[in-house]
Amino acid sequence: MLNIYAFNRLTIYILFVCFLISLSWFSNKYILNDTFYYSILENNFSEERVRNFVEFNDKYQWLNYMIIPIMLLFKWVALSGILYIGLFFYNQNVAYKNCFKIMQMAELAMLLAASAKLIYFIFNTPQTIQDVQYFYPLAITQFFTLKQIASYLVYPLQQFNLFELGYWVLITSGIQTFTQKNFWQSLKITASSYGVAMFIWLLFIVFIQLQFS
Repeated sequence: MLNIYAFNRLTIYILFVCFLISLSWFSNKYILNDTFYYSILENNFSEERVRNFVEFNDKYQWLNYMIIPIMLLFKWVALSGILYIGLFFYNQNVAYKNCFKIMQMAELAMLLAASAKLIYFIFNTPQTIQDVQYFYPLAITQFFTLKQIASYLVYPLQQFNLFELGYWVLITSGIQTFTQKNFWQSLKITASSYGVAMFIWLLFIVFIQLQFS
């Protein structure tokens, strides 16, 4: 039987980073480019301020590409630790490196989500920055207009989407592979580890937005 987790963690990390940087570059080049920023800012700010912003954005755009590998690694390290602790409390002896591989495999769902969002904006040019911020493919928010949703609830509601569901399924499948538990037992571990962490994170985001709203 083929072991889909028999891959090199570093190789997968490099591939994911390259793919994400490519998506970001394409977005900055053809969607969130200078023309986009001029069109959304020129009616609210002077031409000089808009030009200064665009030049600043172009000059330091490389920082965005540098942050991608750092944030991705931090995400995997943190979530792998959370998953490892969750498995420990269920008396499941799964090595941390395998928890890391589970999170790497699950990231495929997020890559598909990022790709779907990019493809959507290729064919539906965003008119405002809110179009970019508030759109998430196959999310429950697509059934509402922005006026129907309080701003602090947009991000939490965006997490109810088919790609997030796929993320849960991939984590659960990974747990199932390494523990030999059935799917529902593995899903319980996913909910008790990643699910709890996600809930706390969403509460934190809502709290921060309420404080600054």
